[in-house]
This record gives sequence, C-alpha cells and structure tokens, in this order.
Amino acid sequence: MYAQNFLSGNVLSEGGFVLQNVTIVNMKNGNKTFTNNEGYFKIEAQKNDELRFIKENFERESKVIQNVDFLIPMFIKLDRIPIEIEEVKVVIKPTGDLNKDVNRLKTDYSKEILQKKIGLPQLRGIQREKVPNTSLPLAILSLNPDTIYKTASGEARKMKTLYKYEDMHRNINWITKQNGDEYFISREIPKEKIKEFIEFSILIDPQITSYIKANNISAVNFRLEDALTIYLKRLRK
Repeated sequence: MYAQNFLSGNVLSEGGFVLQNVTIVNMKNGNKTFTNNEGYFKIEAQKNDELRFIKENFERESKVIQNVDFLIPMFIKLDRIPIEIEEVKVVIKPTGDLNKDVNRLKTDYSKEILQKKIGLPQLRGIQREKVPNTSLPLAILSLNPDTIYKTASGEARKMKTLYKYEDMHRNINWITKQNGDEYFISREIPKEKIKEFIEFSILIDPQITSYIKANNISAVNFRLEDALTIYLKRLRK
C-alpha cells in the first residue's frame, strides 16, 4: 500500500545539475513538497494524477503518473527560461556639425506620447491567462465555448491551484532573499524549515502578502514575529 501511494525522484537542470527547492504540486489533491539539497523529492500520488514542477527562472514541467513511476525513481528535467540581455546603448560621438549631431540624437517618443494622451495604462504585475469565472449563470457561460471547456474539464480549478502555489513560492523567495537565512536561524528556525515557516506565517496572516506587494519588508518582518511564537510551539511538539 505504501509503494502504491508514494513516489519519489530527482529534478535536474538541462545541464544535469540537481535543482533544490523545486515546488512539486499534485494538481488533483493539492499535496505539495519541495526538492532537498540533492534534488530529491517524495510525494503522495495515485495513477493518472498530474504533478507540476515549478521553479523560478525555469520552464514548468508536468507529469501524469503511471504505474511504472511507483517502481522506478523519476527523473524530471527543467529547462531554464532564456533571459533577455538589456539593450546596449551606443554613445554617439559628436562630429562638430551641430545640425547633424542633433538629428542623430533624436528619439521617437510617439508611442509614449500617444499612450499618455489617451490614458492607456501600463501593464503591471504578472501577466497570466485569466481564470474563467465559474460562478456566472449557465446562460452567460454558454456564450463562451472556452469557458465551458475549462469549467467542465477542471482546467479552471487547476489554473487556480497553480497560480496559488506560484504566488506562494514567489512570496517565500522574496522574503528569504530580503532577510537572508541568518535572520531566521537567529530566531531558532532551522535552515531547512525556513520556507515552511514563511508559508505558515502567510497562511495564518494573509495581510503579509499586501506588504510584500508594497515591498515593505519591515512590515512583513513585524508580522512574521507574531507568527514565530506559534510556529516554534508547534515545531517543538
């Protein structure tokens, strides 16, 4: 029974290097885990469950579980997302001809000017595919075949679950990066429990996410201190 309910494996980069702190989510039951320092993971699953592998700066990977996956450790490869290099600015050396130099320095701001005049807003935040509103009346849903498909197939629920875990993973990484491991270790949080503690704090105090959006680490840490006592009591049980 144990072998049928749990599977394990390793997550590697395209270069064959182990990837730690990869989030693995079972899209069917919502269970999740993280890879350890050796890229190893173990998670509860059943045949035909879909696992999603998520790590910042890497392409997401999906895996539908088959019987053989419970017998042989899985090896999942994640491809790194290409990072665009910032535009290189070329400094123009003056020629001595004033008219010629001025013309060479002219910049086309027509797009920005038009955007400002018509009040076109800038895109902010993370751009995602919109999750269908499944609470709308059936008569309205029937006007959009894509919404019907995503609702009936369960894709809308999967999208919500995935976005939820992506946001949590991103928030945990932001807090960890802002504070550093020593901040948590000095407060008796073991290094391997840092991400777990941050997630626990956000779950019991959702207000933390609003401070993250405002890039207010001081307010975030104030809230974390409130959750610290509760977490340490549970950790010591």
